[in-house]
Amino acid sequence: MRVFTFLLFLTLVVSSIRLHAAPTTTTTLETSPLKGENDEYLGTLKASDFPVRKEYILNLALGYQSGNYLEREEWMQGPYLLVRLSSIKKDPLPVWDYEVSVNNEQFLGAGVGHRWYFAPDDRFVPYARLGGHAYLDTADGISGLIEIRRWRVHAGIGAGDTFTGEIGTGFSVTGPDLYAQFGYNFQF
Repeated sequence: MRVFTFLLFLTLVVSSIRLHAAPTTTTTLETSPLKGENDEYLGTLKASDFPVRKEYILNLALGYQSGNYLEREEWMQGPYLLVRLSSIKKDPLPVWDYEVSVNNEQFLGAGVGHRWYFAPDDRFVPYARLGGHAYLDTADGISGLIEIRRWRVHAGIGAGDTFTGEIGTGFSVTGPDLYAQFGYNFQF
């Protein structure tokens, strides 16, 4: 059996070498020299004729969130204002985003998120987003960052290119929350 396997291997190696070898060393393609004239289509274009490529998206959104934010044992609800910045230098659609939000209870939120697109060529651009957020009480200052109760993981789905909408839920040690937001994208 070992001899048969070795002979089969040797046959395949020798036949594949012979098949990949070039049959001749000459080519039959005719070449023509390039002309010294400008191209009729590209000769009249200048770099300033092309539109400036946008590199960032700034999303301003209004939302409504409900949930148990912190150590208080009550279910709070209220509106919030969100500013989200995304880079589109490498990809035509934003993938990573960074956000700052403030709600009616004077909690300042800071977060980062990642998006996965279902159909990037669709005009509605549907996506799923997963993000991590910290909510700080403005009275406590930056010392609230070390409290684990103030950290949340948000998961949501959204859609939109110019006008956007997103709904989702968040989870933390203190309990869940639900949110919905609608906004507008500014590209620059």
